[in-house]
Amino acid sequence: MKTGHYPICDFGDLSCLFFIVVFLFLALEFCMSLILGDCRNFTGQLEYDYIFSSPPDFDEIGFDPNDRGQYQTFIKECFNGAFEKKVPITFALTDRKYKSGVISKSNLLMNVMRLYGYTLASHKIWAKAIDTEWMMRLTYSNVMTFAPANKKGNPVSSFKVNRDYKPFRPDVWSIARDAYKGYGYAIPVELVKRCLMAHLRSGQRVYDPFMGSGTTAVAAIQCGFDFVGTEIDETTFQLSQQRLKDLKTS
Repeated sequence: MKTGHYPICDFGDLSCLFFIVVFLFLALEFCMSLILGDCRNFTGQLEYDYIFSSPPDFDEIGFDPNDRGQYQTFIKECFNGAFEKKVPITFALTDRKYKSGVISKSNLLMNVMRLYGYTLASHKIWAKAIDTEWMMRLTYSNVMTFAPANKKGNPVSSFKVNRDYKPFRPDVWSIARDAYKGYGYAIPVELVKRCLMAHLRSGQRVYDPFMGSGTTAVAAIQCGFDFVGTEIDETTFQLSQQRLKDLKTS
């Protein structure tokens, strides 16, 4: 994802017309809405029941890792509309190795969520690699689900988890990494599917503010849920469109 003004679609551009055709096809076939734009302009406008998101790292949005407040402000701006809707939110993110230490992005995120009246409902660990030295990055990711809190600080009664769905139960998930056409920030489809199956019901819709290569959309299609997503980077957006076309023809 990149910051800045999101691209404006020129209806005289043939590539833009192609995107429009793809939008309409996907919307009719899969109950999908895929939007090229900045999530900060859409999170409060769209309709959805749940968010699954992998927020960008500091480098992706041009932030200094030393400025933790700037990152927290960005999260507030991106999810403010969701906070007002009081929908459950799952974040999949990796803490950041930086110089001689670790920046706990998960703690930064938790502080924001508490500020807006959310509580941590579940915390899973995705083990990206076992017995492997990966010097530049941590080999695990946090999969954290937050729900609106009641007066006692517990998840509200309307927050439900499908406890009969066994793949969601373990606290540590060992799932093979996969990336569509080498997209560098991908997470496994299987990981997203576990979260969708645990937190969504038939007829409900998931929203991914940072759609990336379309992993959440693929998981939603495979699980039978509706999907809406936004992506600000046009090249990445095109990649997600191609991925869903490939899924349809496979």
